[in-house]
Amino acid sequence: DRSYDVSAYRVGGPDSRKVAILFNDVSARMQAEAAMQATRQRLQTVLDAAPIGVCSSTDASCEHIVGNRTLYDLLDIGAGEDLSTVDSNLNEVARRLTFFLDGRELRVEEMPLQRAVAENRLIPAVEVEIEQPGGRRWFAEVSAAPLRDEQGSAIAGVCAVVDVTARRQAEEALRRQARLLDLSHDAIFVWELGGAIQYWNEGAERLYGYQREEAIGRNSHELLGTRHPESREAFLAALLRDGEWRGDLRHTTRDGRVLTVESKHQIVRQAGRTLVLETTHDITARKEAEQSVLATQQRLQALLDAVPIGVCFSDDATCEHVTGNVALLRQFEITPDEN
Repeated sequence: DRSYDVSAYRVGGPDSRKVAILFNDVSARMQAEAAMQATRQRLQTVLDAAPIGVCSSTDASCEHIVGNRTLYDLLDIGAGEDLSTVDSNLNEVARRLTFFLDGRELRVEEMPLQRAVAENRLIPAVEVEIEQPGGRRWFAEVSAAPLRDEQGSAIAGVCAVVDVTARRQAEEALRRQARLLDLSHDAIFVWELGGAIQYWNEGAERLYGYQREEAIGRNSHELLGTRHPESREAFLAALLRDGEWRGDLRHTTRDGRVLTVESKHQIVRQAGRTLVLETTHDITARKEAEQSVLATQQRLQALLDAVPIGVCFSDDATCEHVTGNVALLRQFEITPDEN
């Protein structure tokens, strides 16, 4: 099938009955328009299935802005509404939405989409707060980019909107907890499984000598030179299996001191991330004291065993446990494991 534009002209004078009919074959144009419409429909289907909000302007002035289904759902407005906030075309939808950056209301020209088109450049993601009718507020991460013609001029723009309210709430909850954790004398820090330190309390600063700014973003095992009583693979396997791990570790401080710490690890799953809350308590002095007592006992036992006469002693006032030297055990034919 072919498509034509048809036009007719009278030929001759006013009384002429001759007519010239012109046929202009527009089949290629119609096919191109149909293909473009099909492409638009496919693109809109893809955008409507996207889990993030997307909107685009149809012109360089951003007087007409439309979005995908996700964005309309996020904004709680009817699908197909014009989202423009241009003053000359201020509509009912625009009046119902207010945008804030760091607590300050944004002007129209400061919006990421408008900036991307006006400045003809990519606008990196920025976090804005959106106020809807009734006072509901939520946070979104917004980025925008211009759409350019063959000469490189911006003729429209596209904007992505990601709801980060849950993440913000989780971060705020962590900050509140962090303020409480800073009151603890123990070292408490949070690291992402397979990743870097996310939180470092004041107790950790005092114990290890690293300031919060130095520790955050670093791998905790590399920063502290962590030495486990077993392999690190076995430690991680037990942590993931049980959701927690307790035991003694060896950590190295910023000034090179090697500490023995009593450590507790707790798995925390939050906003799709697997975090590890680690609490450590310095037991170096206690371990050194225990080693000193053990060494003293061993020296005393060695001295007693060298004495040629039988000697025994009790460990307590009740004399429930009595230990003898080698000479005494030999005299009574008692094995060393017996009292």
